[in-house]
Amino acid sequence: MPETAGSRHIDYRISMYQPMAHVARHKHQVQEQIYHVLEGEGLMEIAGKNHVVRKHDFIFLPPGVEHAISNSGLVDLVFLVITSPVTDDEKPVCAVDQAFADPSRMTPPVRIAQPTTRHAGDALAEDPACAEQRQPPSSTFRARARPG
Repeated sequence: MPETAGSRHIDYRISMYQPMAHVARHKHQVQEQIYHVLEGEGLMEIAGKNHVVRKHDFIFLPPGVEHAISNSGLVDLVFLVITSPVTDDEKPVCAVDQAFADPSRMTPPVRIAQPTTRHAGDALAEDPACAEQRQPPSSTFRARARPG
């Protein structure tokens, strides 16, 4: 957590939901999130589609994607949530401008399921001046191969 780790840009939490616990559908304006399931089983709604999530599954959520999570299992659902930036009230920054100012600040590819090359115009930005320069990344759900 930023309060205890001194982080100004990343919020890192371990969450534990008892059976039937849930967080209602919501979205973030500028925050990106990564969920990584450590234990249990749950149901995650991402952009109107439901996904069963289990141990070792991870989900990337770009800003603006509605999502919800619930524990649909019989034991606790334990997962990491990594969020950046720490608060959702920061002004979006045009990554294209950042890349030209300092190319080392570009983030690695966000599409976990398939390798891609990140170009400056691929980053999500809410600034209207940046809107025509990029396509927003989509959410990514990656389930670990499960024995049949």
